[in-house]
Amino acid sequence: MREAQLDALVCALPMNVLMMSGYWPVLGTALAVFSADGRLGLAAPEGEEELAQAAWPAEIELFKSGSLARVNEGTRALEEALGRLLRRLDVSGTRIGIEDGAAEVPVGYSAVHIYSVLLPQVLSEVNPKWQMEPGDGCLQKLRALKTTREIEFIKAACETAQKGFEAAERAMVAGAREIDVALAARREFALPAANEGSHRADGFAWCMSGPNSAEAGYAFARSQARAIKNGDVVLLHANSYLDGYWTDITRTFVCGSGNAHEELFEAVAEARTAALAVIRPGIAAKEVDGAAREVLHRRGLSKFFTHGVGHEVGFGAVNADNQPRIHPASPDLLEEGMVFNVEPAVYVPGKVGLRHCDMVVVTADGCEVLTPWLSAVSPYATNRTQK
Repeated sequence: MREAQLDALVCALPMNVLMMSGYWPVLGTALAVFSADGRLGLAAPEGEEELAQAAWPAEIELFKSGSLARVNEGTRALEEALGRLLRRLDVSGTRIGIEDGAAEVPVGYSAVHIYSVLLPQVLSEVNPKWQMEPGDGCLQKLRALKTTREIEFIKAACETAQKGFEAAERAMVAGAREIDVALAARREFALPAANEGSHRADGFAWCMSGPNSAEAGYAFARSQARAIKNGDVVLLHANSYLDGYWTDITRTFVCGSGNAHEELFEAVAEARTAALAVIRPGIAAKEVDGAAREVLHRRGLSKFFTHGVGHEVGFGAVNADNQPRIHPASPDLLEEGMVFNVEPAVYVPGKVGLRHCDMVVVTADGCEVLTPWLSAVSPYATNRTQK
């Protein structure tokens, strides 16, 4: 903030409120205010008070999202709560950083409010003297470097994801539909919210088998009603969350006995090993991509690897523009505390797709794999559950 000459940061996107405060808003109407002197404030809707109270020390002002008196009451109530909050924080100065660019926003509810151009209007109503400044650069740097506490939350999210993948592996029997396998994983993702004291847990899982697995390299995944056959390659991709901290994980299995694509599995496994070996503070992110890509090039498979090796994961799951970008053209340098995925892959159109996606954190002298499971023999588990 000092580098950007900001007197305060105001955030509304749930992932940024979480990063600033430890509170992950449900509806997207909450605001987080962080002043240049290190004080934190939250304006939160009344129904989310319990979640907001779980944040680290903050001044909290509650507001009603609506009333029976008139429609669109929420903005007026927010302005009043924000005015009270800012008086408590005693924000001095006029340069206020706000979210200013496009964003891919991870959501944990059926609909999430986005203030967009309304945010500067609300802030101007509260204090007409304020000058709104772009804050995305500052926020992106903050999201890129995870604190020790945030890394522990991400590790917990990965441990929960493991249970989902293990359940999905058990469901990968000949005759099962892709959607059935995906649902087996998702059920486990949601259980911590009911049984283990987390506030909110769930996620998304997609299963793609046989020739459908070759489509996993597109910008999105989908599970279909295709019945899995013995000997099929079965790719399971998932983005799960635990209290706002996200995962991005993929495993590729073989249903039943036999593996007609052993050389492809070995190639992707070697590319994974090569990428992990070069990760350390100070190295260029593109070198991690290059290490994996060189292996696939040497094996004549580079044309089937159609995306970068990875991107930031934690406050979101799928934004390839978040730093660090593990990409051939990335300008980013790795730093201790960065969390990202490593996902070498091969997609042969119309035939087969394989991907192994781990999450890692950069340590003082290398990296720690946060998802080491289902890889005791190789990076790929073969489904041994048969009917």
